[in-house]
Amino acid sequence: MTSLPRDPAACGIQSARLHGDVARLAALGRKLPGSPQEEAACDIITAALRDAGVAHEVHLFDAFIGWPE
Repeated sequence: MTSLPRDPAACGIQSARLHGDVARLAALGRKLPGSPQEEAACDIITAALRDAGVAHEVHLFDAFIGWPE
């Protein structure tokens, strides 16, 4: 059995990149379902996955999602 790396740098995780991603996500404020902020957050996350070479897929679907304000 192969052990998983314990050093974030060994996995390609860079603290400056991670800090920047978290700052961009936090700057969006509330990310309510279906909001422009939610879409922007998805864009940030998918870009990070793509840049890291991680296979991913975004599933879009129609749904009624209520969120009390």
